[in-house]
Amino acid sequence: MSNEKEEATVTFVRVSLHESSHSHRRQQLQQVLQVLRDRLHVRGLIISQGVGGIDLQADGHFETLGDLLSRVPDPRLMIEFFDEPAVADQARQMLRQMFPEARIVRWRGRCELSDLRARPPAAAPA
Repeated sequence: MSNEKEEATVTFVRVSLHESSHSHRRQQLQQVLQVLRDRLHVRGLIISQGVGGIDLQADGHFETLGDLLSRVPDPRLMIEFFDEPAVADQARQMLRQMFPEARIVRWRGRCELSDLRARPPAAAPA
């Protein structure tokens, strides 16, 4: 008898969006949630705000937290999610069309089938 649980292949996606203003951030969030949560029902969605890091500029070395915070005029909106590869790829393509300037990375992973919650039933066509 094996104690190993069945596993599934998933794709993780991380999207980094530049935030130019509070009102623009709210609009971005609404667009993202409409696609990821309401339309595709992706699994494992996390949205957060990045406070610092290295992007296209090389001055990413920070001695102290104060140094970091003083150099972060425009935080980034970070979106992370995972799902079955086909769904994650569809979501990634939709986000790329919506936000061509976004930084998007993806990678494959494995999870236990029990960690994938059931997808809501599709709505009947009107």
